[in-house]
Amino acid sequence: MKRCSQCGDSKPLSDFPRDKRASSGHRSNCKSCHSKSRRIYYEQHRDELLARNREWRQRNYDKYLLYARESGRRRRKEITEAQRKAKYGVSPEDYERMLLDQGGGCAICGDPPGERQLHVDHSHKDLTVRGILCARCNCGLGMFRNRTDLLGIAIRYLEREAVTG
Repeated sequence: MKRCSQCGDSKPLSDFPRDKRASSGHRSNCKSCHSKSRRIYYEQHRDELLARNREWRQRNYDKYLLYARESGRRRRKEITEAQRKAKYGVSPEDYERMLLDQGGGCAICGDPPGERQLHVDHSHKDLTVRGILCARCNCGLGMFRNRTDLLGIAIRYLEREAVTG
């Protein structure tokens, strides 16, 4: 337990931000008070802080673009992984293992992941995961409403077209 220097409440040590410079290894004010003080500081110095950031971006434009691009990719990947875990229960490790088990690419056409990751294919009835598919194959199954009878008819149609055309 530690007492916050701002609000005076005694709280567990986990409620205090870490600070290597402090003798205890934690800040003297709790996370809640620290957050409030940072918000107040930002509101009071908003224009100055924004101007300083704008100037830095102009001086270091190439560095800024590289950082923005990388952080955007990282955020998108983290969001995708979190959504995959929440919706299907597939962790990043599970995804990689499934991808390796099916040869490193789409379970249907075999195309490897490109700029975008492959999709987790699942049953819409019970959300059980069937495999990992590229966008085209995943959409194709969806267009046929996951009905094997329609897929069979489409196959016979394509085979007939190949013979007559």
